[in-house]
Amino acid sequence: MSTGIDLRAFKYPLDAMRKKCDWDLTALKMELAGLNTSIREKQEQIEDVKQNIAGLQADWNSRMNGGKLVDPAARSLLIAFLGQLSKEQSAYEQELQSLMQERDAVFERYAELANFAQGLDDHRESKLQEFKVEANASAAAAADDMWLQRSAWLKVRV
Repeated sequence: MSTGIDLRAFKYPLDAMRKKCDWDLTALKMELAGLNTSIREKQEQIEDVKQNIAGLQADWNSRMNGGKLVDPAARSLLIAFLGQLSKEQSAYEQELQSLMQERDAVFERYAELANFAQGLDDHRESKLQEFKVEANASAAAAADDMWLQRSAWLKVRV
């Protein structure tokens, strides 16, 4: 193919749609990043609660193994507090599941849009190849016409 084709004449009618896809993909990437950050923070909160529970249980076990007398009021407070921490952990885990489901849904939308954008890119490339073929055919036809005109002019001139 000739390299003398002026590609500035090529106009792809779906360029605006492709640009909108790029903007939407960027927005979805930002949304995914935010969700991933929220998921990471929620996982840290769950881990903190688990460590609090483990620490309280270890402290309680060391008191029990030390042979110290246990105050029943302190025991009931500890049980109530452990129950509260367990409820907090369950709530955080439910929130985490919700965030993960939301992230998965956003990722599915991202994947669909990325596939659509790739299809637009493929279509644009095929239209560009068609444009190049037509431009080369037009240039060849123009060269043939000029050769025929020059041949006719030389015959008349002789």
